[in-house]
Amino acid sequence: MSKRRAEALKQTLTKKFGIDAARLESDGKGKSEPVDTHDTAIGKANNRRVEFIKL
Repeated sequence: MSKRRAEALKQTLTKKFGIDAARLESDGKGKSEPVDTHDTAIGKANNRRVEFIKL
């Protein structure tokens, strides 16, 4: 799911904000790099995050 969420965000940034798609990369890391447990709703929400990294 996180890869789909990341791609959806990329599409929104290109369509709604006019950012050139060639300047963006998307990737999902939800299950492979969680920052919290999935035992609670808050923990799950913390893992549904977006991180921007300037390259």
